[in-house]
Amino acid sequence: MCLNKPSMTRNITLYFLLFSLQGFSQTYINKSRAQVKKDLVAYAATIKESNPAVSDADSAIVLSIKGTDGSPVKFIYKFDTAGKCQSEKVVSLCETCYTSFLEKALLTSQYEWKKINGNQYISNFASRMLIEIPADKNDFTFIVLRTDWNKEMYDLLKGQ
Repeated sequence: MCLNKPSMTRNITLYFLLFSLQGFSQTYINKSRAQVKKDLVAYAATIKESNPAVSDADSAIVLSIKGTDGSPVKFIYKFDTAGKCQSEKVVSLCETCYTSFLEKALLTSQYEWKKINGNQYISNFASRMLIEIPADKNDFTFIVLRTDWNKEMYDLLKGQ
């Protein structure tokens, strides 16, 4: 059996990239705009194989990369009026990329994600985050949101 080494090397690199990016979900929530941008620019410098680009607009900072299938994946960070990251949206055209990013986010044990309905997950009370996934199975996006819930609201969401 003959293996095509350049193709194999590229696939290994892309899978490494995919797994390293999976840890992004929710890690920038509550960080300052300056810190998010600094960290994303530094990270982008380490993943040149995926043609990363960091752009900064009035309403968001966006990290764009190529997914494992070569299609674009965007990580969109939005900020509140105090300049703290309040949400992260992952947008992919690749179902495999989307599934991998979402699964990794949900496996982050410090948040203790719990599914509350068909398209929402809540974190533990202290973390105060919510993940929303689309009802449309052909929409490969999800969003991690910082919430301001109180204990009563949290318990209602959790079903207690």
